[in-house]
Amino acid sequence: MAFTVQPSQLAYLNDDMKWVIDQGDYQFSIGHSAGAIKLSGAATIRKTRYFEERDRVLFAQAAVTALTAK
Repeated sequence: MAFTVQPSQLAYLNDDMKWVIDQGDYQFSIGHSAGAIKLSGAATIRKTRYFEERDRVLFAQAAVTALTAK
């Protein structure tokens, strides 16, 4: 399964009530609990960005890329 995460999905409301994503490294983990992580990855945001409410993406796109029988 593949997920496409848009930068605006990582944004939060700052003290000035503006949507922002801070520059830095972000870790992603997937699993059925914090103690059972199956996949992880990382992304780097190179510069702080601000978003208008109307430009925010709320849901990640997901697609099944391969199925394996167990």
